[in-house]
Amino acid sequence: MKLDEANDNYLRKAADFENFRKRMNQEKQNAIDFANQSLLLDLISVIDDFERVLQSAETSQDFASF
Repeated sequence: MKLDEANDNYLRKAADFENFRKRMNQEKQNAIDFANQSLLLDLISVIDDFERVLQSAETSQDFASF
C-alpha cells in the first residue's frame, strides 16, 4: 500500500514539474516576444523619421534648383 502511495506521489510530482517547466518556457517566450515587439515599434518610429528627412531633403533640393 505504501509503495502505491509513493508511486502515485512520484507521478504527481513529475507531472507538476513538467507543467512548471512548460509554464516557465512559455513565460520566457512571452518575454522574448514582448521585447521583440517593443524593439520593432521603436524601429518603426526611427524609420518614419528617416523617411521624413529624405522627403524633406528632396523637397529642399527641388526648391534650391529654382
